Amino acid sequence: MEIREYRSGDFKACVELFVRVFNGEPCRDQWTQERASQYLDEAVHRRGFLGYVAVEDASARHGAQAAPQGLIFGHKVVWWNGDQFMIQMMCVETGTQRRGVGSALLKHLKRQLDLKGFMQINLLTRFQEWPASFYRKAGFLESEDLRFFYYFYKARSRVTLQGR
Repeated sequence: MEIREYRSGDFKACVELFVRVFNGEPCRDQWTQERASQYLDEAVHRRGFLGYVAVEDASARHGAQAAPQGLIFGHKVVWWNGDQFMIQMMCVETGTQRRGVGSALLKHLKRQLDLKGFMQINLLTRFQEWPASFYRKAGFLESEDLRFFYYFYKARSRVTLQGR
């Protein structure tokens, strides 16, 4: 497995990966290709964007463009005590999960951000134990002093958040 910086030629495969992973278990989101394309397009064109993809070793594919098996995208946040990085999305192909791909992506990102002088990495994740334990194992701490708030326009949504 090779971890490399995201390239614009990866876009379509990253959208497809994102839709497969987040529409599958356990997330059960309802992403369309169009909405996912818009979401990833906003991410990759955001100021301070940095992204990495995990692909099969290129030598094993005889030079063919390998489809990403995982991705981690985010952006720089300027803060009073130094630059922080906000992980906006991370996903690994369902059949490749629990084989070290996500850990390798996160380790690579942490190393690159350290070399660039970042002070901190932040992220939000679902309120389930499996993602929390993954990030804890990677050395992340859970905030005790922040809360996440949202305002939901029920009449505009095609889905509800009940049961999540």
